[in-house]
Amino acid sequence: MRLFLESMWGEHLSALHELVGDNKTVLVILNASDRKSGLGRAWKRFKHLHHWRRAGFDPVELDLRKFFDKKAKLKKFIKSKSPGLIYAAGGNTFILRRAYKQSSFDDILVADLKEDKYVYAGGSAGAVIVCKDLAYYINPDDDPTETPKGYDTWPIMDGLGIIREYIVPHYDTDWFGPYAKQAVREITKAGKKAIKLRDSDGLLVHGRRVELLRKAKK
Repeated sequence: MRLFLESMWGEHLSALHELVGDNKTVLVILNASDRKSGLGRAWKRFKHLHHWRRAGFDPVELDLRKFFDKKAKLKKFIKSKSPGLIYAAGGNTFILRRAYKQSSFDDILVADLKEDKYVYAGGSAGAVIVCKDLAYYINPDDDPTETPKGYDTWPIMDGLGIIREYIVPHYDTDWFGPYAKQAVREITKAGKKAIKLRDSDGLLVHGRRVELLRKAKK
């Protein structure tokens, strides 16, 4: 299993390239931003695909809305693209979780990672979704009841359970730091392990190897 989890995209690209290997096709999931207007989401799509191209990857958007209740079609699409990497960008964690569920990408991803078919990478919401549950991530920026068109209205509090620890992104920021610190307190109080990620940090998982990537403060 190979994972690459961050607060922000692009902080440790050399390590990501090494983890992915020669296959630079990346499927980019932007469904955490489905709450945005058409123009806002289109700008995020343009920005992310542009950044991936500049970073030396070959990006293709994977819009999970097109595969709601179409698991076989989604499996066929992923197989046809033969990605070396699937990346989920940040936004509303609970919208992203429903997108995974309604498209059955959650089941597909867990099975594919066990077979090491590709790397899964996530930024912010795309990172925390791999944890066992999402109860610690409710905050004004992550409203579990927010429901874009075409989505089920019932929030999902279960994560994917891929890792035992709890990722807490944006720990050092002014805009999100108070929510992050509250999440760490609640996770720790429950006797669980929180991994605090600054915006310059990354967590790399390769089989039994787990490495916290940090940049030296200037």
